[in-house]
Amino acid sequence: MPSVEGTLARLLSELVECRRRIDDFTVGMYLEYVFPGDSCLVPSFLLGDDSGAPEVTLLHSFRLVAQQDAEASELNFKLSIRIAEPRCSVEASVEVDLEQDMGEFETGVTVLHHAGREGLTVEQAVELLQTFTDSMVEMGDVPDRLGLVPRR
Repeated sequence: MPSVEGTLARLLSELVECRRRIDDFTVGMYLEYVFPGDSCLVPSFLLGDDSGAPEVTLLHSFRLVAQQDAEASELNFKLSIRIAEPRCSVEASVEVDLEQDMGEFETGVTVLHHAGREGLTVEQAVELLQTFTDSMVEMGDVPDRLGLVPRR
C-alpha cells in the first residue's frame, strides 16, 4: 500500500500534468479561432471543502463576449477530484452556457461531455485524472460547432 506522502505527491503531480495539458489545449484553441469581441480565456485552479471532502477543480473558461454591455456566454472545460477516502470521485465536463444562440447551440446550458466516477480509492481516482483529461482534449470541434471562424 502506498504511503500517504507518496499518494499525495502522485496526486499533485497528476494534477499539474492535467492542468498543463488542458492549458495547452485551450490556449491552442484560443489562438486558432477568432473569438468575438472582448472574449478571453480564464484558467482557474479551485480548492474547496464541501461537506468535509476536499475538492480540487481545474476550470478553463472561455468568456464569450459578443457585444459590449451583453452578458458573457461561457465555454467551460472542467476536471474535478473529490478526496473522501474510501469514496473519492472524479468528474470531467465540457459545457456551453450561452446568453444568445451561437452556432448549433441555443441559449442556455448545453452539456457537450460529462464523465464521472464515484466510490474510488485515492489511487483509482488519480488513475482516472489522465483518462478524463484525454476525453476533454478530444473536444477540438467545439469552436466550429459554436460557429467560430479559424484564423487561417
